[in-house]
Amino acid sequence: YQYVIDNSPDSNAAMSSWSGIARVHIRRGDDQAVQPVIDKLIADFNDYLGVADQISYIGDEYYYTHQYQKAIDVWELVCTSYPEERRPSLVRYLLATCYAHLKEYDKAIEFYTEVVEKNPNCKYGYRVAYRLGLTYRRAGKFDKAIEWFERQRTLHPENEMYVERSLTSQAATYYYDLKDYEKAAETYELYIGEFPDAKRISTMYLFLARCNAKLGRKDRAEAVLEAALIKLGDSERAETLRSELEEMRKGGE
Repeated sequence: YQYVIDNSPDSNAAMSSWSGIARVHIRRGDDQAVQPVIDKLIADFNDYLGVADQISYIGDEYYYTHQYQKAIDVWELVCTSYPEERRPSLVRYLLATCYAHLKEYDKAIEFYTEVVEKNPNCKYGYRVAYRLGLTYRRAGKFDKAIEWFERQRTLHPENEMYVERSLTSQAATYYYDLKDYEKAAETYELYIGEFPDAKRISTMYLFLARCNAKLGRKDRAEAVLEAALIKLGDSERAETLRSELEEMRKGGE
């Protein structure tokens, strides 16, 4: 990067290289070196086409290293200073996701809603209604959560498998949060039956067992965990289930 900057200091390649240097600083944990680079991009390249993207990519690096507040700071600078930047909906989607990670659900809802209203067909547009449902559920606004989960199905029928798997998972979690363990158990069983190879299948078994335990069906809870362990074998995902089964058996001694 430095070679490009030294040999073509006023070029688009130099602008990209400064952005690259900032991202390297982030990966190295040298955050104090990042803001001077952003200041440099604004001072020297503010009129260049693509400067908003290059600053935005610095936010991307913070996001992918789970530094959500710092990502927010960069992206909000981009949204404020460069309203015509080329990735407005994507940046707002990522802003919403950062706020959700930080449990600032009202802000997350604000940005997700802006995306779904202004550009539902952007890169991650097919996820936005689902993300809104998820965020409303985490905020404890269950009626709104159901509304947006249903809208996910109608807005993007082409992603039927993704939608059905996600909706079934969230419905189960919704019932569990409401302490309606009977309905939650039925929904976890439905998920396991319909999507046996899903990445989150171990979690579904775990909560199905917990539902049965809370309903006083300890033998059934243990049978669920035993069946899951047979299915998952010695995989890493089985460890939590094995620990849960051991604790459950200790509780019955």
